[in-house]
Amino acid sequence: MAGPRHGRGPCEDQGWDGPDLIVPGSSDFIQTLLTYDLFDQFKLVICPVVLGKGNRLFGSGTIPTTLTIRQSSRSAKGVTCLVLDSSGGVRVGDFSPPA
Repeated sequence: MAGPRHGRGPCEDQGWDGPDLIVPGSSDFIQTLLTYDLFDQFKLVICPVVLGKGNRLFGSGTIPTTLTIRQSSRSAKGVTCLVLDSSGGVRVGDFSPPA
């Protein structure tokens, strides 16, 4: 799970080197990974269907982070696949016109 952080992810920086962890549909567990910065990359599959209420992938308490799109694709039926890399903290700015 190497990310853009010097070619190594936070798990590897802490001496954890193992296989990719695939978490299908568990927004609670994903929140734990986000809270402790234990992810390097998300692979999201977004289906164009609204089923009503559900859990948020990025809910309250999520630590702000910047995600960079590494790859994206879309099927003929509108299913969107995204590969998002963790790019570190959020840089804030404003919408002021340049001086």
